[in-house]
Amino acid sequence: MQQNQAIHKNDLLQALRKRYDYWSARAVLNQVLDESGMAEQKTFGPEQIRELCEEIRSIGDRVDRVIREIARLAEKIEKATRPTPAAPARTSKTTAKKAAPPTGSKGTGGKKTKAAPAKANKGKAKPSKGGKKGKK
Repeated sequence: MQQNQAIHKNDLLQALRKRYDYWSARAVLNQVLDESGMAEQKTFGPEQIRELCEEIRSIGDRVDRVIREIARLAEKIEKATRPTPAAPARTSKTTAKKAAPPTGSKGTGGKKTKAAPAKANKGKAKPSKGGKKGKK
């Protein structure tokens, strides 16, 4: 059994500390391990953890918090041992733009906006391209 696929004895002790003080947690852990026949082990797999949780429930009261903590540790180990799914294929920006539905102008959150009306030329003539204003 690999190290990352098991819960260490110290992790169980820390979980028991959610309910008991240090010395009581050690006593409960030793009792649970003795009664389940796992006193010599230092690491525990998923099936052994289930057995230990049942044993903790049988000898302790108000141990729900302890059981939840052990379950959280077991779930963390299961996630670490699951094979990771392959990453989805990357698409280029141009492919993504072609596939995306058209939206409004940038920065408006997809809302279409009207263009501002052009400013009216209020009596001022544009200078000609030829150069100077009025020759003398």
